[in-house]
Parts: sequence; C-alpha cells; structure tokens
Amino acid sequence: MMNDKKVRYMLPCFFMVPEIIYFAMKQLLKVDQLPDDEANIILDIIKIVSSTTLLIIMALIFKKDIIKSVSAPKENKYTQFIFLGFSLLLVTSFTLHSVYYLISIVNPDYVIGIFTSDEKTLVDMSHPDVILDYSLYFLSLVVLAPIVEEIFFRGFLLERLSLKYGFYFSIAFGSLLFSILHTDILGAFIFSIFLCVVKVHTKSLYGPILIHASHNLFLFITVLSYELFSPSYEEDLDSSSILDYFYDESYYMILIGMLGFIAPIIYLRKIKNKDTLFSDLKTVS
Repeated sequence: MMNDKKVRYMLPCFFMVPEIIYFAMKQLLKVDQLPDDEANIILDIIKIVSSTTLLIIMALIFKKDIIKSVSAPKENKYTQFIFLGFSLLLVTSFTLHSVYYLISIVNPDYVIGIFTSDEKTLVDMSHPDVILDYSLYFLSLVVLAPIVEEIFFRGFLLERLSLKYGFYFSIAFGSLLFSILHTDILGAFIFSIFLCVVKVHTKSLYGPILIHASHNLFLFITVLSYELFSPSYEEDLDSSSILDYFYDESYYMILIGMLGFIAPIIYLRKIKNKDTLFSDLKTVS
C-alpha cells in the first residue's frame, strides 16, 4: 500500500480537506443564518461530502489495496467484532464519566455548564426534517466515519509510521492523533490502541471497521434514545440537584462501563504468539 510519491500528501489531506470543505460550504450556504433544523441538516450533508471526498482521494491513491485491506479474514468472526464494538462503547462511557467525575470534584461549575448548556426538548420523529437529520447523522457516524478513519489511521498511518519508527511509536502517535479528533480523548485513545492490535492480529481492516461501526451504531442508538425519552431539566433546578443527578448517573455508568473491559481483555488473552505479533507488521497491509 505504501508509495512514497503518493502517500506523502495523505496526512495533510486527511486533516485539511474536511476543514476546507466544511468552511467553504458553510460560508457559501450561509448556514449561520438558517433556522436550527435546516442548519443541522446542511451541516450533516457537509460532513458526508467531506468524508466521501476523503474516501475518493484514498481510493485514488491506494486503488486495489483498499479492497484487499478491508476484505474479511479467513476466520470471519463478525458477531465477535460487533460485540467488541458494544463492549468498547461501555469502555468509552466509563472513561468519559470518570473524567467528568474527577473534573466535577475540582470544578463543579464546569460539569453543571455541560449539563445545562443546551435546551433539552423531546424529538418529534414524525417530522420529515427530523427523520432526514437523523438519517444523515446515521450515514455519517455509522457508515462513512468508520470506513474513512480506519483506512487512514489503522491502514495508512499505522503502517507508514511502523516502517519508519516501529510499531509502539506508531500505535501511540496514531492513537493520539485519533483521540484529539474526538470528545472523549482518553476513551478514544484506548479505543484506537485496541483497534491497532485487531488490525495487526487479523491482518485486515475488516475487524477494526466492523468494531468501529458497531460502536458508533450503539452510540447512535444511545443518543437517539436520550433525545426521544430523556426528560429535560427544569429552568429553576438548582446546581446542587443537577450535581446529584450527575453523580448518580456517573456511578451507574462507571460501574456498567467497567464490564466493557471484559470482552477486549478476553480477545487479547486469546491471541497466540503475542511476542511476535508486531514483528511482522510490514506484511499486514
């Protein structure tokens, strides 16, 4: 997959192309002047255009290697990968709530601000614009994002850095770059490390893409359920009550989230030849 004349532009492309497209289309379509419902739909479309553009660029650069890298391994354990995606969602939930819990001890006003920053209203799924908005969000989050990010981070970047600096540097640096693109930095970092191991173990991007997609699918279901059924905060609710609600939710999510570590740990323990797992990284792509 590696061709120095082509891939040298891949790193700036991945980070600059979406930003350029996002800014240009946002200004061209005057999104800031649109009503919130219309603006959300337009922003979702812009994200899809950005992701699709990146996918086309990578397809032109890597050509047949992309098809080869995402093909299913001989042992196609797709149910295991889907369950790992769900388990890793619990892990990221654990890290996110743990971090917010620690922050709340030092700066409770910050956490209160997060919980009260948006006006919470129940979503009316019978409205066509709402259905379109969530459909576009699903396409961006569950379909395009896992494919584009895995081809870049666990395909191009992991291999490229490993050839020059070794696997351990590549997994750390690549996971750091991946994490800063996400809200839950710690959770995304752990998530990325595990996906790197799966990529090397299976010698394919099929597993990471399926795990990533299932993780985002369950995240989408969680977000949609929250929007549909979660009650809003009353305007006169005092800070103490909001913190109490946050602590109760955090205790629950931290305890449940700890269970998410079980499946990834079992997967790692079942890997054979752990000592030589990363020694033949040059042959995995």
